Amino acid sequence: MTSSKRWKLLQCNYCPFVSRFESAIRRHQLRHTKERPHRCEFCPKSFQRRYQLTQHMAIRHGTKPAPRQKVQDFGDHTALLDPANESSEFEMDMGVNMFQF
Repeated sequence: MTSSKRWKLLQCNYCPFVSRFESAIRRHQLRHTKERPHRCEFCPKSFQRRYQLTQHMAIRHGTKPAPRQKVQDFGDHTALLDPANESSEFEMDMGVNMFQF
């Protein structure tokens, strides 16, 4: 393996854990610091992971997460699709319908 193909390994500040991804190190270090950055807006609970907060909100407060927007790739033009009607911002800006060929 050439030196240009090698990954730089990052190590946890608290233990021997290593990863090539900074996000994995940050997530892992939360185990040591006990930090809980994801806070419920309805009660005093907080969580280390966002998915834990999402689950809590659904179970305890009956809320559903906002739907994620779909992304359609049109080569040089990437458009966000409206989940309600699948029309895109690109269509509105350009005055075209991408689904009629």
